[in-house]
Amino acid sequence: MTTLQQRMIEAMTVRGLVPSTQQVYLRAVRDLAAYYKRRPDTLSTRDIQRYLLMLHEERGLAYSTCNTIVHGLRFFERVHGHRTVE
Repeated sequence: MTTLQQRMIEAMTVRGLVPSTQQVYLRAVRDLAAYYKRRPDTLSTRDIQRYLLMLHEERGLAYSTCNTIVHGLRFFERVHGHRTVE
């Protein structure tokens, strides 16, 4: 487990997020990092916007699914003090 993951898990636990929500948020960040093959804390706002657009347009994910992913990425951003999602 990476330091980024551990910090995020600790923050979610402290805030009382249920395990299923924690897994969804972790997966959102992990999938983003895998897509760009880079650490998520090195990505720009524009990178994130392009990723979300790709999820919706190319993969055909519903708005509600994309919205859940956005919430996971925003949580990551708050925990790590890194502005990624507008």
